[in-house]
Amino acid sequence: MGPSRRITHTTELLEEHELDFLEAFEAIGERVQWIPRGDPDPKRGRPPTNDFRWLTNGLVVCELKNSKPKYSSIADRIDDAVSNARDHATPVVKDRFIIHIDHRLTPKLLNQLRNYNLNRADAAIRQLWVFEIRSRTLTEVSLRAKYGGTRPPRS
Repeated sequence: MGPSRRITHTTELLEEHELDFLEAFEAIGERVQWIPRGDPDPKRGRPPTNDFRWLTNGLVVCELKNSKPKYSSIADRIDDAVSNARDHATPVVKDRFIIHIDHRLTPKLLNQLRNYNLNRADAAIRQLWVFEIRSRTLTEVSLRAKYGGTRPPRS
């Protein structure tokens, strides 16, 4: 994990990539409210939470991930977040993601991301956006398979 610093409209200590995202996202007129992280439990660890409420998009709750602009990296980050939150002792649904990348979203990567739910049915999601930090471009990914809702934890 990189350096962290506190910002004024949250009590959370945010990671550098979260702050970079927040600054660029708010520069295009979007607003978010960070969700406080739960207190760690010595036996079960920190309970999972989504990262923020997207105030300018109907208050949807989202998970933020930064990644290299490579399908396998992005898919693994989403899959891990969905699975870990679902399988935790205090489960949480993570089904809306914003992936922020430093490079341009290529047509090839966009097409691969559209197939995420087809390729990762056990960790399917409802919505996905990609935010290009440098160009400050937000793209909603039209997922090809329908989201089936929450799944029970794996045994």
